[in-house]
Amino acid sequence: MTYEDDRLAGEIYIHAGLFDEADHLVPDRHAYVTSKLFWLHLEDGLDKFDATTRGRS
Repeated sequence: MTYEDDRLAGEIYIHAGLFDEADHLVPDRHAYVTSKLFWLHLEDGLDKFDATTRGRS
């Protein structure tokens, strides 16, 4: 359950829910906030982005 993108060479994304102690992983930003569930409130002061936070070439 990973994600790779040829435009982000050398990076592999692993879904946080796969980790035994996912609560130890601390986010540093929020992406795709316009498609979040209506009941999810992101009021933690982190930067929010409508789309990806990573540039792809």
